[in-house]
Amino acid sequence: MKKNFALVMVLLCMFTFFGCGKAEGDPAGDKAAANEPAGQETAAPKESPAASSDSAGEEKMVGVSLPSRAFERWVKEGDIISEMLQAEGYSVDVQYAEDDVQTQISQIENLINSGADCLVITAVDNSALTNVLQTAADMGIAVIAYDRLINQTENVDYFVTFDNVKVGESSARKVLEMLDVENRTEPINMEIFTGDSADANSATFYTGVMNVLQEYLDNGKVAVPSGQTALEQVGIDGWSQENALARMENILSGYYSDGTKLDAVIGPADAFTYAYVSAFESAGYKVGENWPITGGQDAEVMCVKNILAGKTTFTNYRDGRIESTQLLSLVKAVLEGEEPEINDTARFDNGVKVVPTYVCEATIITKENVQSILVDGGYYTAEELGLK
Repeated sequence: MKKNFALVMVLLCMFTFFGCGKAEGDPAGDKAAANEPAGQETAAPKESPAASSDSAGEEKMVGVSLPSRAFERWVKEGDIISEMLQAEGYSVDVQYAEDDVQTQISQIENLINSGADCLVITAVDNSALTNVLQTAADMGIAVIAYDRLINQTENVDYFVTFDNVKVGESSARKVLEMLDVENRTEPINMEIFTGDSADANSATFYTGVMNVLQEYLDNGKVAVPSGQTALEQVGIDGWSQENALARMENILSGYYSDGTKLDAVIGPADAFTYAYVSAFESAGYKVGENWPITGGQDAEVMCVKNILAGKTTFTNYRDGRIESTQLLSLVKAVLEGEEPEINDTARFDNGVKVVPTYVCEATIITKENVQSILVDGGYYTAEELGLK
């Protein structure tokens, strides 16, 4: 990925504006680049109208379709992506679908008709965009999937994401480590949550969790009193915090009201941890006494504050600056006809093709490293987190 001094200065100013910094902390897993299979060929970027244009000075337009403003993460990253692309001289149109599939399809159609040279899409429904992406392909418009793999279409050129399998694995390992599973004589009681079952990120997170937990479920060291362990049982429709709250309340009243101890809840999003907190408080759980271990993902301000208060145990920090920077690299490669930087050409099969991917890495945040990673790293200020 080519970089220049001007871009670095622009990014530094922008990250300061958003309370962002320069580096992610210790990786939660091995570098994905180390897993890149030998001998794999990188697919050449599709030649877009912008890349083949005779008018080198013509402004190129990037259409960005994100799922919802309801999640702090998407608003923040939408702003970062827009600023980054504009700093490179591109015209940018960012649209939010508010988690409605038909709205997203209509917005993508509008971006195509508005003359987009490249589309960046975080899908509401990973398998619902086949027809509209065929329209984009027919017009020579490149498509980059951002954070969520788009399935059942050959018309997705690249993918940039965090490794959700590793996020699931590291979340499960963190819980088992904190509960000292190997040295316990009684089983750990745990409940599992993941996102919308239509979202590939939900399935990959779930796969990672079960990669670690299955051994302990089989040998009896971990129990799930609700009996809900299948993907379709643990998924939360629409990634809805309200749906997560309803499920947590039902689990507590149905399987723990007799005094059975709930030791931990594993989940894929900070928004779900707010639901757990509400359900625990309503059920009479006390921090420092019988409060379960819980984990989330995204390092939202409220979640980090809850970590500092002991109401949430950890979150997986997905530094949007890193993912957005790699996205910028892919967009530039597509629009300028350059070779993209990718580090995985084997794992991300969307049912039609293996999509060339750049995989970023997440970091687990606990009370012990909030200061060193999030504050010293510039992602948040101490004031934002109530540390001063």
